[in-house]
Amino acid sequence: MSLVSIFHHYWPFLKQRKNWRSLSLLMLGNAIQAIFIVITNSSFNLFFGLLVSGVYTPTGLMFAVLQYAVAVGVYTYTAGKNSYVGDQLIQSLNHDVTHFYVDKWMQTKAYFGSNFIQGPKVINPAGTLSHDIQEANRLTVRLGDNLLNTFFAFLAGMYGLWELSGPLSFTIASTVLVIPGYMALGALVYAIVYNIIVNQIGYRLKELTERQHVFSNKLEAQVHHIEKNAEGIELLKAATREKKSVDNILKNSTIYHGLMAKLQAGLAAFTALNDHLRFFVGVLLSIPQILANKMSVDNLLSIGDYFTRVASFFTWKHDNYDDVTNLDVFVGKLNVLQAQIAQWETIRKNNQLIIHEGLTFSFKNLIIEKPDRSVLLKTKQFTFKGACVTCLQGPSGVGKTTLFRSLTQLWPYVKGELILPCQIKEVQIIPQKPVFPLSSTLYEAILYPHDDEELSVGPKIKSHIDDLLVEFKLNHNVIDSKDEKRDWSKTLSGGEQQRIALIRAIMKKPKLLLMDEPFSALDPRLHKHCEHILQKYLNKTTIVLIDHRSIQQTDEISNQKNCAHRVAFNNKKLRHVA
Repeated sequence: MSLVSIFHHYWPFLKQRKNWRSLSLLMLGNAIQAIFIVITNSSFNLFFGLLVSGVYTPTGLMFAVLQYAVAVGVYTYTAGKNSYVGDQLIQSLNHDVTHFYVDKWMQTKAYFGSNFIQGPKVINPAGTLSHDIQEANRLTVRLGDNLLNTFFAFLAGMYGLWELSGPLSFTIASTVLVIPGYMALGALVYAIVYNIIVNQIGYRLKELTERQHVFSNKLEAQVHHIEKNAEGIELLKAATREKKSVDNILKNSTIYHGLMAKLQAGLAAFTALNDHLRFFVGVLLSIPQILANKMSVDNLLSIGDYFTRVASFFTWKHDNYDDVTNLDVFVGKLNVLQAQIAQWETIRKNNQLIIHEGLTFSFKNLIIEKPDRSVLLKTKQFTFKGACVTCLQGPSGVGKTTLFRSLTQLWPYVKGELILPCQIKEVQIIPQKPVFPLSSTLYEAILYPHDDEELSVGPKIKSHIDDLLVEFKLNHNVIDSKDEKRDWSKTLSGGEQQRIALIRAIMKKPKLLLMDEPFSALDPRLHKHCEHILQKYLNKTTIVLIDHRSIQQTDEISNQKNCAHRVAFNNKKLRHVA
C-alpha cells in the first residue's frame, strides 16, 4: 500500500474543519522550521568564521552568538508547537475515525453479518476497532509531520547547497563544462542510488513483517478463544491441546522472526554506514570550491548538514521503515474491515422481507434460504395464535433458529411478507444465550438495553424487580449483590441467566415475545414454574418459543397446560399440531 493510498484513506477525516486547521498549522510550523534551518546555519557560519579568522570584537562575537541563539530558540519553540498540534490531531482522529468505523460496524449489523461473508476477514474486529485504529492514527500523524519536516528541510538543504556550491567548471578535450549548483545535484544522485539499494532489502522485509502480523493476529485470536471458553476447556481437560496450538503459532512465528532479524541487521548496518557516509560525501564535494578559494572552511559543517537533509528526503521511507510498515498493516486491516462491511451491506440489500402491521402474527409467501440458496422453509400463508403460548418444534437442524433470525431481520436470505400484531418496538426477543452489558448493576442488566441518560431506576421499578427475583427463585447471593456493578454473564449460571432474561421480558411488557429455547438450562420443575409466572404477567402477549424436545416430552412435562398451541416445522413447512 502506497503512502498516497493511506493519505486517501484519511482524507475524509483530515478535511474536516478542526482537523484541517491542525494539518495547516503543522505545514506552517514545518515551513518555519525549514527557514530557520538556513538562518541557524548562516548564524553558526558567522560565529565560526569569526573564531577561525581571529579578527573579531567582543560586540561582534556577542551579536553572532545572540543571532544563533534566537534562531535555535525559534526552531525549538516551533518543534514543540508542532508536537502539541500533532497530539491534538491524533486525539481528534481517534474520536472521528473510531466513531466512523464502530457506527458503521454496528448500524449495518456487520458484527453479526461477518458469518455470511466470503474472502479475507479481520480475525479480531475488537482489536482492529480499538488498538489498531488508534495506532494507525498515531502513526499517520507522526509520520505525516515527520515527512513534512523532511520535505521542507530538503528544500532548505537544496537552497543552502545551491547557494554555497556555485558552478563547478572543468575542461574535457578543450571543452569547458560548467555544472551549476553541483553539490545540490551530487546530493540528489547519492540519495537516489542509496534508495535503490535499500529498496531491495526493504521489499523482502515488508513481506516478512506482514506475515509476522498475521501470526500475531492468530495468537491474539487463540488466546481470546481460550479466555472465552475457559470453563469448557478446563472441564474437558483440553488445556494441553490449547497450549499446543499456541506453541505451534509461536514456533512458526519464530521462523519468520529469524529471517526478519537477519534482514533488519543488514538494513541497520547499511543505514549506519549511510549516516556517516552522507555527511562525509557532502564535505568531499566541497573540496573543489575550497581549493579554488571560492569557499571558506567554516562552511564545511553547514554543507554536511544540508547534504544530510537532502539525502534524508529520499531515504525517508527506509529511515522510518518500521513505522511505515506497521501503518501499512493497520490501514490494510481497516480496508479489509470496510470491504467486509460493504459485502455485508450488499447481502442485506438482497433481503426481500416486507414487514408491516396487522391484526395477527403471520406471514405470506415466505421463503427462507441458506447462503447456497437451498430452501429451508417455503409457505404461502401461516398465522400464529394470538395472546397465548405457541411452541415451535422440529428436528434439530431443520432451521427453527434460522426462522427466528429471519423474523428478526438477522437472516438476509429471506423474502415474503411478515405481519406483526404490533409495532416493531413492542416486539421482545429472548435469544438462546442471554446478553448482558459489560458492567452494570443487576437492575441495569434487567432493563438492558437502555440509554444511560434516560435510565432512572426508581423505587417502584426496583420493588417490582425485587419481587420478580424472588418469584423466579433466584439465589440469595445474587439478590444480595444486585446493586453491585459487574459482568453478570460471568457471575450467573446458565439457568439464572435465562430467568433474568424472562424477568427482562416481563419488565418490557411486549405484545409479541419470541424466545429461542428459553428454559433449556432449567430442570423440569423450575421450567414449569417459570412458564406459569411468564403467563401470569404476559397473559395478553403473543408468545412463540422454540422447543427442541419432542411433542411427547413436552406433554409429559407441562401436561399441555402451559403451551397452548404447537407448530411443527419439518420438510420445509409449518403446520399446526392438534
